[in-house]
Amino acid sequence: MSQMYDDLLKEHNSNVRKAFFWIKKSLPEILIPGYDYSWYIDFHDDTKTIPDEYEAYDNYLFGKKTKETEARYNRAKLDHRHRNPHHWEYWILYTSNSAPVALDMEYPYIIEMICDWWSFSWKQGDLFAIFDWYKDHKKYMRMSKKTKKTVEEILDKLEQARIRVRGPRKKGGINMTCKKKKKTERELVADIKKAHDKFCSKHISCRDCKYGKAKDCRLEYIKELIELIEEDI
Repeated sequence: MSQMYDDLLKEHNSNVRKAFFWIKKSLPEILIPGYDYSWYIDFHDDTKTIPDEYEAYDNYLFGKKTKETEARYNRAKLDHRHRNPHHWEYWILYTSNSAPVALDMEYPYIIEMICDWWSFSWKQGDLFAIFDWYKDHKKYMRMSKKTKKTVEEILDKLEQARIRVRGPRKKGGINMTCKKKKKTERELVADIKKAHDKFCSKHISCRDCKYGKAKDCRLEYIKELIELIEEDI
């Protein structure tokens, strides 16, 4: 088992929950009645703790990359998608006598999928990033017409809600202010830089660093600071 991979899973699930609770608070109308959405979020990606998935992901992401580890990782990704209905790939029907058919996704899995996508925006600190990501990747997705229409309607409502709550996206930067002190982005950046400089002055060696084998532990420290700010959004 790897602490680094455990931390990655914990961070991802935390960001999925942040995405869901933001929707629950600021866009509850898309959570149509009849489903226990919290259940889907609580058990999000739980198959990644199954040994065949866990070990393959862990070895590929944090171990030595070889042809074997890459092959096991690709198989684990395939298994993960086949085990988890919040991936659109789960809903592709393959037969030996016709082209693949995209079935309609069930609604709660669409919500979970969008929370999954949006979690990476929370990680980046730019909650508008999901819309650029979808625009760039939708051509590779095979979803039914109904599912695609639902996804795009939800994303449109999500973007409008985000603008309503925090204002339009700011060009070239993160749309983020501190609710308690009402700081500008420039002031927040200055605070982060001060904390970063203080960290560097105390940080002598990466050998015993809590960020482990991260390529740049100072960058990981900054990401952690940004996460603390994001909790107030």
